[in-house]
Amino acid sequence: MPLDDVYIDPLVYPLSTNPQSAKATLDAIDAIMKKFPGVHTVCGLTNVSYGLPARKLVNRAFLAAAIAVGLDAAIIDPTDRALYAMLKAATLVAGKDEFCMDYIASFRAGKIE
Repeated sequence: MPLDDVYIDPLVYPLSTNPQSAKATLDAIDAIMKKFPGVHTVCGLTNVSYGLPARKLVNRAFLAAAIAVGLDAAIIDPTDRALYAMLKAATLVAGKDEFCMDYIASFRAGKIE
């Protein structure tokens, strides 16, 4: 099986049960991407904020941090326009959007402000 077809899910546990859980997931993503070049990572992003107030803010911060360490895909809230915008901006800043084309296309389509 080609490594490009492999997606690894480092589980995301709520910060409300362990304040180090997000860091543990970020460390796991980083280690996976370094040890297995070519594989992908995916996570259930919104698990990180379960039980906390202002969940959307926590989700956005975690998404940016996860992309920075190599996250490739996430299960996210499709109704959160600001989370989608953070996804596009974080991907851009992480150098994963060649010539900024996806970011610009999303802006032109009115999906980000």
